[in-house]
Amino acid sequence: MVGLCLIMTGGLFLIPSHLVPPGTWLIGVGLIMLGLNAYGYSKGFKVNNFTILLGVLACGFGLGSFFGVDFPIIPLLLIFLGAKIIYSVYKKQS
Repeated sequence: MVGLCLIMTGGLFLIPSHLVPPGTWLIGVGLIMLGLNAYGYSKGFKVNNFTILLGVLACGFGLGSFFGVDFPIIPLLLIFLGAKIIYSVYKKQS
């Protein structure tokens, strides 16, 4: 996934910034996450619900940015990551 994100980011840097609509990077990251989960599912691997959630959120935030809706992305992402960590620790203990 990291390799695909780096390729997409580098490709977006090569395009003049006035030609790249806002939210393009987030939409791309969301599609990469969802696509990799779909590929893994088609091959019989267990899908990661957290990356599906992050993929949907990234696509949603990207589309919101594309249409001019301002979401507090970083605070929400930190909340989701913290909740995931707490849930993981709780799940291992029980």
